[in-house]
Amino acid sequence: MNHYSGILRSDDRGLEKKLQDSGRDYIIEKAIRYKNKASRLITKHQDSPAFQFLISKVLARIEVTFESLIRPMIQNDSCIKDIEAAIYNDVILPIERLLINTPLGGNSECVLHLLYFLAGNCHICWDRKC
Repeated sequence: MNHYSGILRSDDRGLEKKLQDSGRDYIIEKAIRYKNKASRLITKHQDSPAFQFLISKVLARIEVTFESLIRPMIQNDSCIKDIEAAIYNDVILPIERLLINTPLGGNSECVLHLLYFLAGNCHICWDRKC
């Protein structure tokens, strides 16, 4: 879990600026709220090795899926509508399905919160600048 708690890339733009630069101004307020919710969830359960293990696996799955499926779309200048649809269909939904019957399964937005947590900590990138 420590890997995901810190900043990974040298991109020092905050989440708000990253979203602005990628044309996602419409999601800034929610994204910041989602990132903060994920941070609170992680902090709340920091003393539970099992929960931390589960969170780490989910974060890794989001990162790998995003990098292999979404990042190429961003690099090829796909339209935001197509990228957002792919994020939902190829990242969010499949991971949510895996979380059924886990402590994270009761929160359908949990994967989305963790996605913005990763974006805010520079583990995933919304534009071609990083």
